[in-house]
Amino acid sequence: TATGLLSLTINPAATSGLIGNTNEGTLKDTMWDGGAWINAGRFQAASNMVVSTMRAKVAAVPGKYKCAIYSDVSSQPSRLIGSTAEVSNPASGWQSFPFTSSVTLTKGNYYWLAIWSSDASAQVYYSGNTGTLRWGLYNYGTWPDPISTSGGASLNYCIYATQ
Repeated sequence: TATGLLSLTINPAATSGLIGNTNEGTLKDTMWDGGAWINAGRFQAASNMVVSTMRAKVAAVPGKYKCAIYSDVSSQPSRLIGSTAEVSNPASGWQSFPFTSSVTLTKGNYYWLAIWSSDASAQVYYSGNTGTLRWGLYNYGTWPDPISTSGGASLNYCIYATQ
């Protein structure tokens, strides 16, 4: 017979969830100024979750948009965690961006939901000035890892990640 104590730790499983801003913003922010800017909003995960799609409310362009999630270090975007497929020639409004592979997020951690466009007329909708936004100038192409941003604002982009 066995004697002694057994210690068991149960970690909550990652479930589907949502991180970001689903509000129907009516204001638009320009994503180009002398080149393509990666714009990223900071959001906190309310639960352990696995996300497979990002959605963003964008303006119609003849070019492309794509999205990504970055880790947070000292309240700045840092390492690339996951990226999405591109959406070409979108209409104005909410667009879906599927991740190339699902991304696991941890409850309580902050993440940066990023959007980038190949088009000089690109715009993203936002719903007020209560968010945390950072941006960096990068030629459109492969997502930088790590990312470095040079500016910021308090815009709350209409962008989120979900299952």
